[in-house]
Amino acid sequence: MSCDLVETLKQMAVRSLAYAAFCFAVQHISPIVSPLVIPGFNKLKEDKAKASNWYNRNVSFVHASIMFVRAYHFWTTQQDWRLTVSQAAINERGVSEYESLTIDIMIGYLVYDTIYEFRHNKGVALMLAHHLVGFFSHVLTRAFCSGPASYYTMMIYLAELSTPFLNVSWLLSELNNAPSLLLVIGGLLVLTFFVSRVVMGPYLCYHLLTHWLPGENAVLYYTNVFIVVFFILMNFYWFFQLIKRVLGPSSGKKSKKEKKQT
Repeated sequence: MSCDLVETLKQMAVRSLAYAAFCFAVQHISPIVSPLVIPGFNKLKEDKAKASNWYNRNVSFVHASIMFVRAYHFWTTQQDWRLTVSQAAINERGVSEYESLTIDIMIGYLVYDTIYEFRHNKGVALMLAHHLVGFFSHVLTRAFCSGPASYYTMMIYLAELSTPFLNVSWLLSELNNAPSLLLVIGGLLVLTFFVSRVVMGPYLCYHLLTHWLPGENAVLYYTNVFIVVFFILMNFYWFFQLIKRVLGPSSGKKSKKEKKQT
């Protein structure tokens, strides 16, 4: 699908920066709202690093909820769950305004969170790699006005289902005042992460390879293949870390002590 590159990039920049500003606003409002709605938050607030972490996680919570709702709405109303759509339909489709706006929202969040990581965490390598790869992918999708790339990008957004559970489980773990609720949220986190990321990722890759034909946009096609594989590997790694955290680090430490004693 052809489009005016300059106008597309202008629109993308304006909407993405507006959403980044929204994210910063949520971050700055969080110190005011959190103590009012979260029991025991004032104790956590005493640790400035943890409080700052939560304010950022609150932005992540809000953003992930927005993205998942938009993706769910897209697949249930605009696409009618056509996950097995034909090759022709994939390769000939255009890009709707709904998709373009959703992609711009994600770009805005990536801008916000990259700035946050540099300011507060001095740039965590894996997270920065995630953001830079994602930013490059989204900008390319918008620049090419690619229907297939947009289609699979909207599919990826379904993975945001697990993010709110991740942030809430971190908060409950830090507050340590609701062990039963933490167990439930933790279980939902593992379940949603496994379904929306560990299972969905390989299926998305298979669907892309069997339905999207490179055509004239071979660069965009192979870039997306690389990006999908990259995110699959990252999600496998994160799931492994998640399971390690759920099982707890104590068993590993005990075994090392026992080896020293023998």
